[in-house]
Amino acid sequence: MGSYPDARSTLEGILRDKNESTSVRQQSGASLRHLAPDRFEAVAKEISTDTTDDPEVRTACLTALQHLGDTARVYADTEFVHRMQDVSGDESAPQVAQVARELLERRPDL
Repeated sequence: MGSYPDARSTLEGILRDKNESTSVRQQSGASLRHLAPDRFEAVAKEISTDTTDDPEVRTACLTALQHLGDTARVYADTEFVHRMQDVSGDESAPQVAQVARELLERRPDL
């Protein structure tokens, strides 16, 4: 898919599509992260803080940001970190809240 010129926008569209299956969205996210890591980071931050999105997709996005993202850039985004503090206390999606707490606990001293 990387040789396909519109792959980035296609993958992003699938990742954002709340009507698409969870597994397809997650695979699109993984492919987008490989093809365009900066774009994936931006989209993953949006999805992970969207309380109307699928908790499994939100969790996958947060996990990727935590373990595979550019740590310095993820944590330097103070707006995102503040939103994670809100997400970490939202028990309507407990698995998302747990990963948000883990992300916050692993925050390096910047």
